[in-house]
Amino acid sequence: MPQLIAVVAALMFAVAAGASETGAPAGCPNRVDRRLERDLNFGIVRPARILRSRRPTKALLKYLRSAYGLGAIVDLRNPEYKDEGRHMAEERALAESLGIRWIASTVNSLLPLAQRDATLRAAGESRGPVLIHCHGGKDRTGAVTALLRLLEGWSYAEAAEEMRAFGHDPDKDRELHAALRRTFAEAGSRVDDIRPGWRERLSRPLRCP
Repeated sequence: MPQLIAVVAALMFAVAAGASETGAPAGCPNRVDRRLERDLNFGIVRPARILRSRRPTKALLKYLRSAYGLGAIVDLRNPEYKDEGRHMAEERALAESLGIRWIASTVNSLLPLAQRDATLRAAGESRGPVLIHCHGGKDRTGAVTALLRLLEGWSYAEAAEEMRAFGHDPDKDRELHAALRRTFAEAGSRVDDIRPGWRERLSRPLRCP
């Protein structure tokens, strides 16, 4: 149910973002594969702009390029981890072969504020939606998504519930959630002062390539 609520809330922005009812940019073929999306922990953070998933397979990248017009990837993994480093190199080569911009933005701090900003910057520059992901699409990706939700006016409780819906366990990362609570509380009603102009940068309508 929380995951469904998150999808419905995201799609409320679809018309303003120039998106189709699937959350893809206007003009994309209506070929949504919900089974593939579910298996890969896929979600729409902001219609036609920001998507999320676990480590994408070759099939998912091709699918997202076709169904959503995927324009860029923000990879949150750490190249110093043996398995992640190898997979990052493979993903970069595949993404570039598909015409998708690939951006490495390793999470190396408790609060991934730099990764949130990298995502907003990529989304503002890209001609298609941006995919953010880590390995499982639940912890690092969940934290970045929570910080994006803060800018949309969500409460900490709402953001934490969405994190759980995508498989994150707050009890295993209490230090992160203590920091998130403080950040949400300190932001209060001043969210538009944190990253001024971000809404305008993401309001330009997109069409599938």
